[in-house]
Amino acid sequence: MLLHSCDADTPALPGYKPAAAARVDDRIKPRHVGLRLAVERPLMSGSTLRSSALDERRRRILFRAWRRGVREMDLIMGRFADAYLLTMNEDELAEFERLLDVPDPQALAWIIGAEHPPREFDTPLFARLCGSR
Repeated sequence: MLLHSCDADTPALPGYKPAAAARVDDRIKPRHVGLRLAVERPLMSGSTLRSSALDERRRRILFRAWRRGVREMDLIMGRFADAYLLTMNEDELAEFERLLDVPDPQALAWIIGAEHPPREFDTPLFARLCGSR
């Protein structure tokens, strides 16, 4: 039995069906730069901020906000980070990081009003997050 095959017509394992030969991700935009071909990819899923303009802490927060695990939370937290991350002070950054540590189902329940958030999370920053949806 063949374990590895470079020939697309020869399956490596019984029942194996190779993917389309050259499927292009529509989010990848090739552009020509001199003799080289450069590829532009979006930095964050839907993010409007350029992470290169942020300090390390804000880059980490932006990444975590857009990569929550639940798409609805990606959109809520990521869009909030895009809108307010640059203007947050140190206390607000720490508060937002604590909020990012909360599991998605629990945080989503607080945001949509299904549950009341604990006192330590019921803050002006959290109210702004809920109002930004």
